Amino acid sequence: MKLLLPYLETCIENGNNDSHVHNAIAKIYIDLNYNSEKFLRENQYYDSKIIGKYCEERDPHLACIAYKRGQCDIEFINVNKSNYKLTY
Repeated sequence: MKLLLPYLETCIENGNNDSHVHNAIAKIYIDLNYNSEKFLRENQYYDSKIIGKYCEERDPHLACIAYKRGQCDIEFINVNKSNYKLTY
């Protein structure tokens, strides 16, 4: 996937708004831990449900950002419930 990164970044720079392109670059950024939080907060073209689901096991915080941005309330609640830990 890292080999695709320069190509995908060029596509975005050239104005490509296809969610598939933005989803792919989001997944690469998440896996590389490369400005992933910034990308998820600022990019408006990725699919929040797809990327949120992708993040759930990797980084629940990033999943919450994606779900919140996409107004995916049920998914947001579920990821928070599954990662809530009681401390006594």
